[in-house]
Amino acid sequence: MESIANYGTKVWLFRNATGQVVGYGSVGTVRWRWPLPDGSYTSLLYIPMLGIDHRFQGQPPDAQWRYSRQMMNHLISEAHGLNRRREKPAEYSLLLVDQANEAAVKLYQRFDFELIPVVTRGPGLRVMKHRLR
Repeated sequence: MESIANYGTKVWLFRNATGQVVGYGSVGTVRWRWPLPDGSYTSLLYIPMLGIDHRFQGQPPDAQWRYSRQMMNHLISEAHGLNRRREKPAEYSLLLVDQANEAAVKLYQRFDFELIPVVTRGPGLRVMKHRLR
């Protein structure tokens, strides 16, 4: 709630055709040093949350229509829209991933997110970037 109030973060609940909540995701901004790890502080686009209910992970079976794919497409599209409205557009959107969660790393890589070498934020969390321009 603090992120929504203070940084304009948008949050979505994603539902399937029967109305079940499949997952959630969000897009907003964050003030980090850029380029990482020790550049100047700047406001960056950020995907702080993506969660898919374990019952819906890997569903539906057709990879083109997987909930994870639909949700990521939505979040990336929203990041692009937010970026176009910014006075000073960002070059990348960022997210954090648990480096031990191989499935999440692979998911993000399918959407052209790249791990930033040797940069971590918190215990076990790696930073990934996605070019917006």
